[in-house]
Amino acid sequence: MEHVPLNIDSRMAEKVLACIGSQERITLLLALLNKPMTVAELVGVCGCTSAGQVYHHMKPLMAADLVAEDRKAGRGVYAVVPHRAQGIVMLLAGIQALADTKYAAGDWEPGTQIHKGATAVDERYMTTPAEERKVVETYFVSLDPPILKAFPPKEKKKLVILRVIAGRFEPERRYSEKEVNAILGAIYEDYTTIRRYLIDYGFMERTKDGREYWLK
Repeated sequence: MEHVPLNIDSRMAEKVLACIGSQERITLLLALLNKPMTVAELVGVCGCTSAGQVYHHMKPLMAADLVAEDRKAGRGVYAVVPHRAQGIVMLLAGIQALADTKYAAGDWEPGTQIHKGATAVDERYMTTPAEERKVVETYFVSLDPPILKAFPPKEKKKLVILRVIAGRFEPERRYSEKEVNAILGAIYEDYTTIRRYLIDYGFMERTKDGREYWLK
């Protein structure tokens, strides 16, 4: 057999394979290759039990520009990005041809940026890494230490900002309200608003009397 050299960026290939590396995501891709679908329609199709689980698996697919919202089909309807379809079909066909049970073991699930205490996982979390970087660059004067120049009105952007701010707190440590205010006040003048959203969005928890705060 003649050797055919391949010019492939190994790091990019790793990212693409990692983002589709679960049964649920491959099933999602197969379903969306057939027709555009809403998240509600996808629940159950990929073995998920809720819309939140579907969004969890859709996020890396969208970040890799494999899946996107199909505005022509209607808001909230998702489809495979047209110019990616042929490549996805060829990739999945190649995987099927190479399938071997000895590769089935192991946990290849990539990490997620959805925080543990998230009160509702939905389209607000459908933010690509590039979008997150843009939000951080736009709203933070600096990151070390973090100094926020404005708190965005859009919920997607708020989540990105709050994720950065929550990183200033130590896991499993209890903070007094005074300590929380001091940390947040150094980041943004309106620290009470930031504190409220950290609680509302499930990044932090507090006692009923408000004396102690901690990361969820």
